[in-house]
Amino acid sequence: MDQLFATLVGVHSFWRYIVLLAGVVGVVAALGAWAGMLKISPRLPGTVYIAALDAQVLIGILLLVGGLGAALPGGLKFEHPTAMVLSAVVGHVGLVMARRSADVRRSAMTVAIAILASLILVLLGVLRVTQGR
Repeated sequence: MDQLFATLVGVHSFWRYIVLLAGVVGVVAALGAWAGMLKISPRLPGTVYIAALDAQVLIGILLLVGGLGAALPGGLKFEHPTAMVLSAVVGHVGLVMARRSADVRRSAMTVAIAILASLILVLLGVLRVTQGR
């Protein structure tokens, strides 16, 4: 069981780079769709980002349930999970709002803003954990 959690910690630590990369690419792609430079669904960049973020949040929840959240120093054991779940909520709400928009350009801008807001929360959560150690 310890080996499983050690593997999950390693995957969780690595996957943050995937989430950050998906977020940056997602913002650029959504802005490209908004500007008409990319002929993609305006919600596709958000969907890719949210998929990566949801996987990261799920791994984090598994680590918390397994008791490894106690390894975070001080208040970070509450602050980090809260920031990460909030970032997922912001991303999901943005995609729902984009889906409800009839205008393609508005939908793309909504996705870009949602990814950017979510990504800022992710960056804050990651920086706090990496600097808090």
